[in-house]
Amino acid sequence: MARTAPLRFLWIAAAMALLPLAGVAAFNYRIDPFQQYRAPAAGQARYVRALQRYIAPGIAKHAAYDVVISGSSIMENYSLAEAGARCGGRAVNLALAAMSAYEQRRILEVALRSQPVRRVVMSIDFNSFAAPLDGSLPDISAPLPEYLYDEARWNDFRYLLNGSVTMHALAIARGAPKGSFGTDPDRAWNWVHEVSFSAARALKDIDPAHINRRFRQGPRTLAHMQASFEANYAALMGAHPDTEFNLVFPPYSIMVWADFAQRKQLEVSLAFKRHVLERTRAMPNVRWFDLQSEAAITHRFDRYSDIYHFDPAVNLALLDAACGNDARYRLTPDSLPGFEAALRAQLAAFDPAAAVTAARAAH
Repeated sequence: MARTAPLRFLWIAAAMALLPLAGVAAFNYRIDPFQQYRAPAAGQARYVRALQRYIAPGIAKHAAYDVVISGSSIMENYSLAEAGARCGGRAVNLALAAMSAYEQRRILEVALRSQPVRRVVMSIDFNSFAAPLDGSLPDISAPLPEYLYDEARWNDFRYLLNGSVTMHALAIARGAPKGSFGTDPDRAWNWVHEVSFSAARALKDIDPAHINRRFRQGPRTLAHMQASFEANYAALMGAHPDTEFNLVFPPYSIMVWADFAQRKQLEVSLAFKRHVLERTRAMPNVRWFDLQSEAAITHRFDRYSDIYHFDPAVNLALLDAACGNDARYRLTPDSLPGFEAALRAQLAAFDPAAAVTAARAAH
């Protein structure tokens, strides 16, 4: 009897120590601020951009959709209602700012095992392939929270006992603000209200002699980009033959291509585009669309907030091309040389210094 008293005390002490943790876990599970266990009740959703990589897998698990929009921040300015209408279904936006190829694969994996996805419209962003094959871009300070992207339940304690999760859960429970967030699930990640679109803004602080000074994009090699595509996309698309993948090469402004030429990234980018087409051309569920030589967009700097990010009307044009199977932008082995020749001709005739001068004079 005397021997069991210390043991009983240890059990009681352990239970008392664990009780507060159990309470925190239960509270976080009930409020579920990052939507990991259920879709939020009406009016309860908070879309915190700084926590996008934590919230997106929850959306992928519990939203109702059959069309996925995927890509970097250039793909965030969508209304799900408009996107669904154009693509003939219910859409979800799983874009992530500064998304790497690896991160795009990981969020698509969550979506494809959570819902019967009919179509994925995904941008192919060249800079996404500067990251490690299994990592984030260098400017992302926090790594991807892998435990929210897998199927395991044993590691959920990292969510349920997370101090940041608790703080956001408390804010929701109290109806109190915490940081900056959106509340509209139709436009969860929209940033269009935060910027303006004009040539003056798009070319602000652009040094024509060193266009990348402001953006500090890293160098890419063709071999690394090809390896990343193989590791993060080829197998994924091959494993889901019932899902149509619309791969879109987005309309960066012509200034981006001038930057690529300055940094010896032009030939790498065009060679990679050719590789993507050749690598997937035998997959009947993959289609490709190229808007990168559409001068009516790419030479109109008033349609950009910077040299990469275009206005919402261009976002819709991108969807119209992909979901409407627009022959003008359909990339095939036959059309690719024409797209490439047009882009090269436009770039040869473009003067970055003159464009910057004109934008500043107009402003």
